[in-house]
Amino acid sequence: MPALSRFTASIACGIPAIALALLAACSDSGGSGNGNGSADTASTFVGILSSDDAAESGAISITISTPNPAPPVPTSFSYAVVAAEGSVTVLGGSSVDLTGTYDDGTKAITLTGGGYSFAGVFDGSNRLEGTYTGPASQGTFVSAKSDGSATAFCGSYTGDDQGLWNFVVDGNKILGQAVSSLSGTNLPLDGSISSGNITVLFPGTQQVLATGNRNGTTVSGTWDDPNSSDQGTWTGSVCP
Repeated sequence: MPALSRFTASIACGIPAIALALLAACSDSGGSGNGNGSADTASTFVGILSSDDAAESGAISITISTPNPAPPVPTSFSYAVVAAEGSVTVLGGSSVDLTGTYDDGTKAITLTGGGYSFAGVFDGSNRLEGTYTGPASQGTFVSAKSDGSATAFCGSYTGDDQGLWNFVVDGNKILGQAVSSLSGTNLPLDGSISSGNITVLFPGTQQVLATGNRNGTTVSGTWDDPNSSDQGTWTGSVCP
């Protein structure tokens, strides 16, 4: 649809930092995790990735070795740089392991592995997003801080425009991306889900862009540009 073409839319343990190794040790003794995904030692994010050319979709899982990736602003104490790890699975491909670090001062993460490189920022609430480059493409990723119930869906849309339609169901929230294969424009998919009924809002407004339903591992619905007569359908299923 033309709209998709037009709109782009812990604290450390209290010892002054003298070395990265000391920070890591403090972080561990203060309750930060070892990357095993345990709810009381680490933070887990579930998300999707979408390439700029709308040719690549996939799922990404990230674990940060701290239970609190957004600690309070310190006074005389130091922030910590902790370990991060994860995996990315592109549709039609195998899973690739990722390793890196997370800085809870800047809330920035970097991950690499298998020819992929990810860089993103945590919003301090539940959203971690950024950009990536891969062996065959580059694009963006969006993930949600998960309590174990967040689910990533990979899909597509057709009609007066076409492309990728990928999002995460995080409780009663929807967050993701649509990328036009005609223009390459990346559009955020933000909305809500209630009793299986999905609503996606047009960026920056309260106007409805798309509606649909979740039925177990599949999702589907229709989109209708509130600013024109353009419309179509969208569909998806749980990412691999």
